[in-house]
Amino acid sequence: MNQVHDVTSQMAQREAKYKEEAKEKEVQLATFQNRVASAERRIRERDQQLTGLKEEKARQMHMITDLKNQLYQLVSLQSLESAIFHVCYGLLLSSYITDFSHETNGCTASNLR
Repeated sequence: MNQVHDVTSQMAQREAKYKEEAKEKEVQLATFQNRVASAERRIRERDQQLTGLKEEKARQMHMITDLKNQLYQLVSLQSLESAIFHVCYGLLLSSYITDFSHETNGCTASNLR
């Protein structure tokens, strides 16, 4: 009878030990599950941020391209305006010289002496 009691006692101790270990493992499992859920949430948030940044980059690149095109058009327009100015200035100067020579009737500084 004593042996049965000893074996029963040992079995009860082992059972209690295993139950305690099982509770500890359940706590560990819950902790790991919480960590995984937290990590997955952070990954989703970062993915959303990354998607937003990619969209913003695409918008900014499009804006840069538009601004470059506008700048090119302005530079081209400025070059055209400068060329027109020089042509007009040349024509005006030519017209002035022609008008001046007609007004002086061919007089030169040597003729006036």
